[in-house]
Amino acid sequence: MKRPLLYVFSKTEEMKNSISRFVRFVGIESKGLKHEFDPQKHAHTFSFIEEITSVLEQAPPEKLLHTAVILDISGAEDYKSWDPIRITPAASDIAAMLTLMYPEVYWIFITMDDNIPSTDLLWLSDHIVNPLNTEGMEKCMYLLNQHYYGYSPLFDPSGLRAWLKKKMKKDTTESAISSDKAEDLPFAAAIDEETSYAFMNAYLAHKMGYKSYAVTTLDMMKRLFKNGEDKKNKNTKNINLVFEDLFASFPDKDSYSHLSDIKKKDAEFEGFAKVKKRIFVTVGHKHIAWYKSNKEHIRMLKQECKHIKMIYKPSGGMYNLLEKAGLIKDYWAEAKRQWRDAVPGDEKKEGHSASGKLLLISEKLIDRAEKIYHKAITVKDCIHGALLALEARNLLMYKTPTTCLEAIALRHKFEVKAECMFYGVEYNIDVQSRFKELEGEIHTISKWFHPKVKKASSLNARMSIVTEIMRIFREVGQFDEEQACLKYFRKLNRKWFFTRNPWIIPIYPIRLYVETLVGSFRYFVIALLFWPILFGFISSMVGAEFGKNNDSIAGFSKQMINSFSIFFGIQPVQFPENPSAMAITMFLMIGGFLHLGIFVSHLYTLITRSK
Repeated sequence: MKRPLLYVFSKTEEMKNSISRFVRFVGIESKGLKHEFDPQKHAHTFSFIEEITSVLEQAPPEKLLHTAVILDISGAEDYKSWDPIRITPAASDIAAMLTLMYPEVYWIFITMDDNIPSTDLLWLSDHIVNPLNTEGMEKCMYLLNQHYYGYSPLFDPSGLRAWLKKKMKKDTTESAISSDKAEDLPFAAAIDEETSYAFMNAYLAHKMGYKSYAVTTLDMMKRLFKNGEDKKNKNTKNINLVFEDLFASFPDKDSYSHLSDIKKKDAEFEGFAKVKKRIFVTVGHKHIAWYKSNKEHIRMLKQECKHIKMIYKPSGGMYNLLEKAGLIKDYWAEAKRQWRDAVPGDEKKEGHSASGKLLLISEKLIDRAEKIYHKAITVKDCIHGALLALEARNLLMYKTPTTCLEAIALRHKFEVKAECMFYGVEYNIDVQSRFKELEGEIHTISKWFHPKVKKASSLNARMSIVTEIMRIFREVGQFDEEQACLKYFRKLNRKWFFTRNPWIIPIYPIRLYVETLVGSFRYFVIALLFWPILFGFISSMVGAEFGKNNDSIAGFSKQMINSFSIFFGIQPVQFPENPSAMAITMFLMIGGFLHLGIFVSHLYTLITRSK
């Protein structure tokens, strides 16, 4: 647990003094700053946003992961009408923009007003307090303590960012938004004392549409799954997906020594009984007293029609992990839903690009992600950057193609880099699924391109991103993955070349054949055997004669041996006597020369690159 940093932006000295009375008891380093939001002074909110961000940008990205900000939004007209793209913003709209701009920061909004929304709006109840009354001070203390013990807003566990994005959709009414129930919101938890795995699993759940908790302390686990521990946070009662480390040893672990005993843990933490999908993550230890008890308890859970899977550390990348967890179909279903929803509609209503404010937020996210990428040395750093890039893409909704492509490229680079950072990971990482996701995203973006440049731009974008991914695999020595990227790049380059030069389309099959050979060692070996066998049959069928009449080659076996000799020796054993034998010899010599030349060079590349 790292000591978090707290910034307090308050309008009045009274509010600052009220906050200071309880902040000192939490043990958090705090910095108080006074602000006054004036719509006349801060035209279009940009100058006020810059005042806040200039302070936050002084902290390095990794520090922001442990930062909470208390922002005074007293005077907000309507706490249920948060809109980050409103033309004339209110204080709550500023809060919405900052929340989307800094998803890793824990935002706590304070107010002296009495019109705080009810706890039915769960996404707001975890973020708004009135510290001037006893109940508000207790809640603010609770929220800060929660942050201190590992609560991370990065994967939107409160659902606040999801709510804001939903509000921005033009076809969503305010009444529909306000009627959302807690049970309709999908929540997930990734429980692991190793931050790398907790963040990776929480990130994957977030990509599938879940509001995810990254649980790295026993205190957070108690708040989420132990009845009576978390009366103030109702979100935690509806978790339906859990990635659960079977041998978690939290830094604040006390007398709970039976966390690896699933039956006892479920009895102690009643919240697990409500979880519909439980993915147990383990290194595979069998030498524990309750090993058989665990197997029996898992069997009983399956009989209750729950989704139960056991996966082992380390996994072979994100897609392999999802497949072993039985969640890959859910993952693709959510991805396809997002691609389908991003289809361009009425340009007069929706515009041809994203809102200027959303573009500003996205550029801030991408800029911060770029800084993280060049200094990322841990899986946690990579997941942090990937989440920022993912948020930028989601805010743009595949509009404003250039910026959206930049976000997509960054996210894939971060994800690949994270996959390669796990020591002991399976050597072969699933890159085909990554290509599939990349194709879906680029295809969705290309719908916003002009028809004349749509295909070429789509191919160029994919080639650029695959090149970046291939470079990462090369740097870490993932040879097979690099070759898969190279093969996919050749395919894209071929399509691009013939799109630009349609007049030479007749040679397309030749290039396709050569690329197929160099892209697969197995296919190359098959080709080396196929051609001499084929021409051996042909020689036998047409009765081709090699040599002089009294010494000509006859018989099927001799024709086949002669065919192999010509193909691999690049010259006939006996000179042909008739036209059919001459033609066969010519084809075999040319084919053998080309195939063996490519084969030797390809084999040399494989040997030298695999060292």
